[in-house]
Amino acid sequence: MCAKKKTILYSASQTPPKGPLFFSSLQHMLLIVSLGMALPISVGRTVGLDLSLSTSLLSAALFSMGITGILQTIPGRFIGSGYQSMSVSDSAALAACIMAAQIGGIPLVLGMTIFSGVLKGILGSFTFKMRKLFPPEVTGTMIFILGISTLPTGLKYFLGTTLPEFDPMHLLVAVLTLLFMLSCTLFIKVLKPYTALAGIVFGFVVSAIAGVFDPASFLQLGEQPVVALPVYKELAYDFNLQAVIPFLIVTIAAIVDNIGDYSTTQSADNPDFEKPDWKSIERGIRASAAGTFIAGLIGGPMQSTATTNIGIASASGITSRKVAYLSSGMLIAASFLPMISGALSLIPTPVLGAVLMYSICYIMAGGFSALATRSLDDKRIFVIFLSISFAVSTLIPGLYSFLPEKVSSVICSPMVMGVGILLIT
Repeated sequence: MCAKKKTILYSASQTPPKGPLFFSSLQHMLLIVSLGMALPISVGRTVGLDLSLSTSLLSAALFSMGITGILQTIPGRFIGSGYQSMSVSDSAALAACIMAAQIGGIPLVLGMTIFSGVLKGILGSFTFKMRKLFPPEVTGTMIFILGISTLPTGLKYFLGTTLPEFDPMHLLVAVLTLLFMLSCTLFIKVLKPYTALAGIVFGFVVSAIAGVFDPASFLQLGEQPVVALPVYKELAYDFNLQAVIPFLIVTIAAIVDNIGDYSTTQSADNPDFEKPDWKSIERGIRASAAGTFIAGLIGGPMQSTATTNIGIASASGITSRKVAYLSSGMLIAASFLPMISGALSLIPTPVLGAVLMYSICYIMAGGFSALATRSLDDKRIFVIFLSISFAVSTLIPGLYSFLPEKVSSVICSPMVMGVGILLIT
């Protein structure tokens, strides 16, 4: 029996009626906000930005996601996939960005983001030729290791180990927020697409009740201008060889992720889809690279395709490019309103920890999904689990103390060690 073909209500080139167009666009915009702010917020917390600087950093993030979404969607000859493709801050780059922030602050994060954009644009133009170098067992392991790399930051925020002393209320808020998000995912289906955003709102309320967050902090937003350019206020750029390998790894991982996402957008828009259009994929990756480059210039985070939004588009049957244009336009409009960015920057630390732990689960699940497409023979078992073992080993304090400090500072991270072993074996 032939499988029933999916129903496409409004394809890439069609324009939905005003009602479906607006509400579909709003849904995508809210989803991007809920998923895309963890990276810039975490980087800002790492370097201790004040409210004014945090607000400008998040405004740049909103603008970056909006402009990149438009670039990824346009049907250009050199840039743009031609399919509905929203952009989001690349959560898989969190560990690399935090490492850069710890070494050289925001200037190094922005410099390495520009580096990643240039590198992605070059490598992304040869994805068809490079595809055999990254079979599912390699890409799946890379993505899983990226999840491991993010765990230390997520757990520190979740458990409250960054505080001077243990606060049980901090942990209670984190646990309740995570449980609420899990409930949204498993039981409250209407909230599932907005789980992270709903978790943030819930976390704010619980934090206020528990005394972890002072609602009076919102009064600070009155000091922000009504309208401002979405550019980080203290723009500066730096480059450090110590950060090259981690950013090289996350850039390659982003390209691999983009290939899968752009293939999915093509499938979602075409009931008779058989094989991917590699020219469209390469144009889309170049668009994502351009967006990352622009983001680095103005103070935004690394950009990548929004996998969850692609799933929403496929499920709804509305794959029109107009939806991406309007939704991205909403993000750009919001980026000029500092009060919106300022409110996001006030997210309590335990709530941010819960959101990060929720996101890490899905990053790791993406890796497992890729691994599940292959049967595990002896060689694959050795390659996959040896790499993961060495990645985890870098999280054990003092294990590599026998190495010179300059060497350990470069290789003793889950990303560098794990992916290095993966590619060598």
